[in-house]
Amino acid sequence: MLIVPPQVPPAGSIAYTALAATPASDYLPGVAQSGAVSTYTTQVGHYIQFGKLVFFWGKAVVNNAGAVVAGNPVVVNLPTGVAARVDQTNYVVGTASLYDLSATIMYKGHVVLFGASSVVFFPSTDASVDATNFHLGAKAFTAALATGDIIVFSGMYEAA
Repeated sequence: MLIVPPQVPPAGSIAYTALAATPASDYLPGVAQSGAVSTYTTQVGHYIQFGKLVFFWGKAVVNNAGAVVAGNPVVVNLPTGVAARVDQTNYVVGTASLYDLSATIMYKGHVVLFGASSVVFFPSTDASVDATNFHLGAKAFTAALATGDIIVFSGMYEAA
């Protein structure tokens, strides 16, 4: 019979019980497309931070697009700042989808770090592979965000 001693976490580590008991915090994910979205039907974001590792997820449904500008990238703010790294730009940190209500098209993409406190969406594959569901960037979302458009996203990053 093999006897395995109990595992003791090393000093300074986070025990499983601490991770399991950590509740998610809420934040309001602001959305912009050059200009900020004015109002939302739904605007929810959540995150859990373990040390410097932040897991985030959220959803925004546009009610009044406000000052958005067609053809510009869709940018969403993060719940906390991103760790300053020389090479932090263009890191893929999650996934996203944008449903264009007026065109009834779901755009799929990667969540990519964009500066010190936000993310932007990039294409997940080439549109020529999947002509039914176009992707951000490859068959670029060239329209402006509008009433009823839905943005869903999730990811993780190192906090400042």
